[in-house]
Amino acid sequence: MTRLLAAIGAGPGRRLADLADFTAPAEPEPAADESAPAAAPAPADDAAAAGDPLVAQVREIWEQVLEQSPIGLHEDIFDLGGHSLTITQIISRMQAQLGVEIGLDDFFDNSTVAGVVAVIRR
Repeated sequence: MTRLLAAIGAGPGRRLADLADFTAPAEPEPAADESAPAAAPAPADDAAAAGDPLVAQVREIWEQVLEQSPIGLHEDIFDLGGHSLTITQIISRMQAQLGVEIGLDDFFDNSTVAGVVAVIRR
């Protein structure tokens, strides 16, 4: 991949067809996630909030939808790979399981578990 990028950078005016003779290296480059650090444990203040049933329920919904665990109380959903469709799924599950109404705009303004819990409690 590095060689391909170098070839493109060396001649930005070249056509893609001019790069047709590019050959991949014998050994593939490692996938980006192979060297990624393991997920950090939830911060200590998250342990204090663990006794709060609403926090636990909201966090569990996030973990199910995002397929990640644990999710920290102050982790931003967008940093976790969330987007508008996952937020819509979370909102739908919160309505079904918790009986709460939260708008998409509220979620964008409060994109952490702690922020969403604060909106619910208003």
